[in-house]
Amino acid sequence: MLVRVLESFRKKSDGTIVQAGEVLDIPEAKANVLIEKGRACPAEGSIARWGSPVFGKLSAPLLELREKTFVLRHPITNEVVELSRDWLVSLYERSAILEYDGSLPREEADRQARRDIFNLFRKGEKQ
Repeated sequence: MLVRVLESFRKKSDGTIVQAGEVLDIPEAKANVLIEKGRACPAEGSIARWGSPVFGKLSAPLLELREKTFVLRHPITNEVVELSRDWLVSLYERSAILEYDGSLPREEADRQARRDIFNLFRKGEKQ
């Protein structure tokens, strides 16, 4: 997942310093940790790509963070769910529950959590 660094930090792995403004391509689990700590945000162009037997090659933003909201977008219908950033906690909590209780790998738990939150609010009002 591509993330843009918002706050410089030292990597634990090798001690090098990552400067604010850099774009990193890192595993989604590590990216989510940096995003939760406020050290990074999804970079422009941070998208998921996959193949569908019906629709062919597809792509969609993983999560669009805005100043006060975040957006989940359905990759086929382009339907949008925009929620207050307060709901990000619920998204991350759902992901953790799926990972721990559902024994899912972190990346799959994150995908399922996004689907669950999207489906919960897809026909509701903005929160």
